[in-house]
Amino acid sequence: MALSGKNPILKRVFGVLVAVTSLLSAAPTASARMDLPTYTFTEPAEGFGVVGPLICDYVWRKGIKGFGNMVAAANGYVYQGPRQCTGAPTSQHHAGRALDVIIDHRDPDEQLDGRALMLYLFADGAENLRRLGVVEIIWGGRIWTTASDSDDNVTHRLKSWRVHRGCTPDDDPTFCHYDHIHFSLSTRGASKRTTFWTSRTSS
Repeated sequence: MALSGKNPILKRVFGVLVAVTSLLSAAPTASARMDLPTYTFTEPAEGFGVVGPLICDYVWRKGIKGFGNMVAAANGYVYQGPRQCTGAPTSQHHAGRALDVIIDHRDPDEQLDGRALMLYLFADGAENLRRLGVVEIIWGGRIWTTASDSDDNVTHRLKSWRVHRGCTPDDDPTFCHYDHIHFSLSTRGASKRTTFWTSRTSS
């Protein structure tokens, strides 16, 4: 259709459509690329684990390594684990029961990968989450814990989670967990003594 100078409104509308189409075609394609394992199990999943006390015990526990290596194998994401405790413990990192997976909520591709991981954990009544012993997740300024949320808010949808310490997208991305996902594991999960590891039969 030819656009003449006699119809300026139509020309403006057409120009907007061209600009929008151009932006959309230039946008990166985001896709979930997480190759997470599936298993069958000989035992039912355990209940939700306990967040547990904070202690100083700098140990790289087997369950922390197992969980981190599983996510790393899914799409190459790196992770950090225990931290030295120089005073009173303030995190399960100091107890050797937490890891940070470097998946950035602000990046469209990484956000989709993170959401695929959340769906993997929370599907079917949070079966994999319970089998792994995950008791706390903080990401994108939101928090989910078994201590506060396992009774009536078992969902992978971050918008349904509680705001973490008043965080907003403009706040510090590390403190508010936009640039990584924090996971705390139960004592059994951190020790690799949950059914995800002890009762699986095949992939």
